[in-house]
Amino acid sequence: MTCKEFRKFLYAFADGELETRENLEVLEHLNMCPSCTRKVAMQQELRAAVTRVCPSEPAPDALRERVLANLGWSPSRRHRRWIFLAPLAAAAAIALVFILPADDTARAEDALAAAVVKTHRMCCDHLGVHHRADLPKDLTAGNALSRDLKFPVLVRNFSNADYAFHSANICMVDRVKSSHVMYLRAGDNDRLSAFTLPKRRLGGEKVQHGDFVYHLLDNDGIGIVGWNDEGASHLVCAEPNAQTVLDLVTSSELAKRTVKGGEVERSPIAYAAFHEMLDR
Repeated sequence: MTCKEFRKFLYAFADGELETRENLEVLEHLNMCPSCTRKVAMQQELRAAVTRVCPSEPAPDALRERVLANLGWSPSRRHRRWIFLAPLAAAAAIALVFILPADDTARAEDALAAAVVKTHRMCCDHLGVHHRADLPKDLTAGNALSRDLKFPVLVRNFSNADYAFHSANICMVDRVKSSHVMYLRAGDNDRLSAFTLPKRRLGGEKVQHGDFVYHLLDNDGIGIVGWNDEGASHLVCAEPNAQTVLDLVTSSELAKRTVKGGEVERSPIAYAAFHEMLDR
């Protein structure tokens, strides 16, 4: 990628909106180009400054109505149209419950598993540039990822199985922005990926373990274990199969998290620390 080619990706990259392949291509270029790296840093600093001085607030009603009026969409017209369409929308929703084939749900679940494996393998092929430069180079990267994504990113410690933290980034999984933490195992260089993304329907074999129902899937030689909690889906994948990954997940623990005041919490489910951090 040249500097000229990079420029068309600058703003999308700074906002974390690129697909995984494009994101990795940009990272490869930034790894070799200090000038473009500075441009990204300036954009991210600008966005952070705007966020600090301009907190998110709803638009005033008067402004909203002026925008709608300029678009030729009056409140009364919008209201009348909704009254007319509401019964049709309700009927369509009820019909979908009975008409939507179960195969469609299965295909969506299979598509998610395939997307997880695709992103895992693509990032494995670009390990050298996978880590986002502004993130800590350790398990505390989950704190920053949680702030960026606005949902709790659960970073697990797999050191009991000799997997060490390697890198962290925000990657696209099935066109959704997700946290992606990668681990390497000493000696044989096996790779393990842990993803957190907005809650999705998970398929596969269900296994109850402790407080959670885990979903086991195998896709193209990669085992995937997923579970839903706190409005998010957590998926861990590695070779060779889902049962092996389940053993890794259930024998691991959540990484230490630094919370407000410098205290460290390490409990099986420690979401309160994340919610406190997100409210800062």
